[in-house]
Amino acid sequence: MDFEEPDCTFCRSLPGVGLNPITAPSAPVDQILSVGPHVVLTPTLGTLVPGYLMVVTGENLTSMGALGPSRLPALESWLTSRLSQLEPVFGKYLVFEHGSGKSRRDAPSGACIIHAHLHLVPANDALITSLRQALAWRPLASFSDLASFADRNYTFLESEAGMFIETGIDLPGQWIRRQVARSIGRSGQYDWGVFSGEEELQETLSRMPQFAAR
Repeated sequence: MDFEEPDCTFCRSLPGVGLNPITAPSAPVDQILSVGPHVVLTPTLGTLVPGYLMVVTGENLTSMGALGPSRLPALESWLTSRLSQLEPVFGKYLVFEHGSGKSRRDAPSGACIIHAHLHLVPANDALITSLRQALAWRPLASFSDLASFADRNYTFLESEAGMFIETGIDLPGQWIRRQVARSIGRSGQYDWGVFSGEEELQETLSRMPQFAAR
């Protein structure tokens, strides 16, 4: 069910998101760079490295898995296309999500905003290897398999090495961002609520490729 929470950061700030969407961004971080099936591509507060972006659902859902098996394939195709345009500019990407289950009030596995969003982060092999070794990940055959975990808290990871999911542990908030920040020697700047990453954000926008609407 599509609904809007009054305290949802994305519903309040991103054009086209939520039940009563605004029509224009109020800040550079709130602009829409591309529109995909059921999602928008946007910059993010706490831009740890140039090229760091987010994919946010138009509906106020608890996870990407909540889009269901009928809608996830189109999103996967669109995301693959966007990454193919971003990687020549920013390098190889890590895609991750801290997805929340049905209850929006239970402690999520690393999520701090309960509105479905994917993080797209340029990442080196050392970071990806470290993340792979840190948890007991299970492989996913396809992006659409996320639908099977829509009722559960989960952590999702995708890189050139494949797609993986973890559901058996409660993680601290922004857990993967903590690992990203540590990998670049900026452990104290993992929190997007404290570190805005203004310089990295401006560099991201200045180097962004042009996208078609879909």
